[in-house]
Amino acid sequence: MYSPMSKLNREEGGQVADADRMGMMGWVTAALILLLIGRLAEYLPGFQSLPLVKIVALLLLIALLFARPAGTDARGLRTPLGKNALALLVLAILSMTFSIWKSQTFLFMKNELPVLILLFIAVSRGASSYYIGRRLLTAFAFCGVMLAVFAAIGYGGGRAAVESWYDTNDLAYVLVTLLPVFVVMRRLSKGIWRWFWLGQCGLAAVVVALTGSRGGMIALGLVAMWYVFVGARAVPKKNLGTSILKSVALALVLVVAAIAAWPFLPAETRERVQSITDLGSDYNLQAGNHDSRTDIWKRALTQLAGRPIGFGLNTFPAVDGSTGGIYHTAHNSVVLVTVELGVIGGILYLRLYLLAWRQLGGRMRPEPEKVAGESVIDSTEAMERAEIAANLRVALVGNFVAGFFLSQCYSFLIWGLLAFISGFAPQLKVSQAVRGSRGRAPVSRPAIARDVRPLAGRSSPR
Repeated sequence: MYSPMSKLNREEGGQVADADRMGMMGWVTAALILLLIGRLAEYLPGFQSLPLVKIVALLLLIALLFARPAGTDARGLRTPLGKNALALLVLAILSMTFSIWKSQTFLFMKNELPVLILLFIAVSRGASSYYIGRRLLTAFAFCGVMLAVFAAIGYGGGRAAVESWYDTNDLAYVLVTLLPVFVVMRRLSKGIWRWFWLGQCGLAAVVVALTGSRGGMIALGLVAMWYVFVGARAVPKKNLGTSILKSVALALVLVVAAIAAWPFLPAETRERVQSITDLGSDYNLQAGNHDSRTDIWKRALTQLAGRPIGFGLNTFPAVDGSTGGIYHTAHNSVVLVTVELGVIGGILYLRLYLLAWRQLGGRMRPEPEKVAGESVIDSTEAMERAEIAANLRVALVGNFVAGFFLSQCYSFLIWGLLAFISGFAPQLKVSQAVRGSRGRAPVSRPAIARDVRPLAGRSSPR
């Protein structure tokens, strides 16, 4: 089983060290994830003023062109998810031609979009290697660790936030999305690391509550219910009765814990939680309130009806201003991308989640697979891949629900997560492809062959 401090076996005959197998591209991609999502530079005294993102992005571009590590390929970009994502990015670039606020569209295309595209390509390619993919997943997880820890340390009452990095709602959005990553890290770790990741799950849930983000708390509740009643195990339990009893018991534990913690929550947090059950008092849902989110959505969608092609990337505030608003953002990822990139853009955006969900639906058999009598993937590795896929599905659910109340359709987190899925998901079909080659000459699959490791010295699944 995997822990962040462990090392995999050396390849037989090649004696390739883990650091060499990670390659420059893998390390720089992980660094970019930590900088963009975890805001790593903000924790380092004296580094805040340095253009670290630009430096790392340049190194990553060089690595992609000249130093791609063995075991990686562009399969993820050729999957339906990868093609759909690239189509949406191309549409965002083409929106310059019909943008109503070309200076803002150009500003986003110059500052944000190149890094977003680079992140997507690099993470997708890195995740095509099982070894590098797991390290990138660890980078995602430690982004959440840093944010949760610093939010807890800096909390002094009111609504929790990481000042100048993430406001309260954005912080909740990130932590809800990464909480299932904490869960899978715990399941793939051993020893003290299992307790570490369990503690991070609890800390993330507490910080989300302290943010007072109602969208974040709704998403957190849905993620919790998913784990309780649906589960996210690679292999479902065979005893249905036992599984139901455990789900009920876990639900009762969570309810009791919530009731016990309620008196200790700040007054503002309790008020915001209570407002979820009293939607009539929420200004966002009050008809006729010009600044309510529902009114902003209604005005923008009315404008879209007369211009289904959209208004251009990064132009939603202008659309709101043209309808009598005060240049608000959408506070809804689906509405934002649909208004800016048109009906086609909205469809492509929703299709990202659908395709990611479907591609993670693949399952690998937990038994070892063989070609010509030689083991290709052992049962431990197959189980780990299935565990990752099952929990990434939960992350998609939490991300979509939390992002529904925020303008996060272009966030580095969701695009990094989708990139990881596009590169990782094809590995879930390896077992079936290998099994289909029995009795025939093995099918040439270079990406699989390069990432094969012998079973000698590896522990069997518990």
